[in-house]
Amino acid sequence: MSPINNQNNIKCHTFYYIRSLPYSPISPKSDIYAFGIIMYLVASGERPFGNRLLDSDLVRDIMGGLRPDMPDSAPEAYKKLAERCCDADPNKRLASWELWFHLKKIDKDESHIWNTIYHTDITF
Repeated sequence: MSPINNQNNIKCHTFYYIRSLPYSPISPKSDIYAFGIIMYLVASGERPFGNRLLDSDLVRDIMGGLRPDMPDSAPEAYKKLAERCCDADPNKRLASWELWFHLKKIDKDESHIWNTIYHTDITF
């Protein structure tokens, strides 16, 4: 069974949407993309693309710019940060120090933001 279809193995199951593109090299920019996807997961409490089969069509759609839905309840600053992390163009994604800066700024300026978005009941 290929890892893309293995619904029982969380690591294989999530790999294709956590990495920026399944056929692209792993780099600091793909790590930033992965962090952005995790931001979507934390905000929604749901597995990204949970309504889709993990197949080549999904991979193609992700390569074409598809991103998970961010809930309306997520604060605008949080949404924009996730979008910047998941930009289809790796060169437009934040550097790790920029991500750190923006997270610290959100935490300082809008510490209540985390109560709005944090889900502890995420299931796969």
